[in-house]
Amino acid sequence: MHWRKSTYSATKGDCVEVSEDGGLVHVRNSLHPGRGTLGLLAPAVADFVAACATGELDDLARARP
Repeated sequence: MHWRKSTYSATKGDCVEVSEDGGLVHVRNSLHPGRGTLGLLAPAVADFVAACATGELDDLARARP
């Protein structure tokens, strides 16, 4: 699998990495790549990214305890 991360990632490597494999997008913690991945359907990831881009999920950022 070819893993990639955002160019906005911190220089210490503390971010998530993604890899595409067929219809799945795999997500892993770049600091602990051997601890497993989360596999998500590509359309769900596209919907999530679009919701973030439009600000639809901004209220979640303010909902911290």
